[in-house]
Amino acid sequence: MPLEADSVTITFQGESAGYDNSLGWFKLDEDGNPTDPQMIWSNTDEGELSEGTSVTLEGLAPGEQFGFFIVKDGADEYPWLEGQQDSSNTMQFGEDGGIEFVNNGGNVTHSMDADDLFFTNESMNPDGINHALSGIEGEELMIGFEDLTGGGDNDFNDVTFSVKYENEVSSQPTSDSFKFTAEDGDGVVVADNDDTGGDGYTVTDGQGTFDITIDNT
Repeated sequence: MPLEADSVTITFQGESAGYDNSLGWFKLDEDGNPTDPQMIWSNTDEGELSEGTSVTLEGLAPGEQFGFFIVKDGADEYPWLEGQQDSSNTMQFGEDGGIEFVNNGGNVTHSMDADDLFFTNESMNPDGINHALSGIEGEELMIGFEDLTGGGDNDFNDVTFSVKYENEVSSQPTSDSFKFTAEDGDGVVVADNDDTGGDGYTVTDGQGTFDITIDNT
């Protein structure tokens, strides 16, 4: 995530797949290793998920790297996925590259096969080929997944979604700068109204007095 961003919003843009795929995301540590997988939607079938549905990724800090993955036909192959999103179980990558769900006691309760997972990082895919394409549309990053092992029809529209970075940087200026020109020897006096309990500035130029108010909205 860019350093200047405060959050990331994911918006579902549609699907054209025979499978009922699931979508998730994960982080990359400082060494580039995948960690902390999390589910976004357990079923991206348009009968279950409406186009335009948005979520904000939780637990992602500015500067952290992350990626996305789909679970091929996850809603059908792993019907328990929907319930896991509301449980206290945590997710982790297994030694074989699959994803495990772990309860509070540290025991693995469910798992997903590595062969059913496709990532935005080509090197992580079980068939060794690319399964995601991306491009910029307006202010958003668009991503599309191909869900068939070996590439299938390579249409990359089996799950499509957009990524938008948000920030809450205030537009309020950190300093004030004004320039006035005095003519015919008239003096110019600029007074900060904060000293009198007001907002903005008062300017006196020998001809008259007028106020300047700064609106930060």
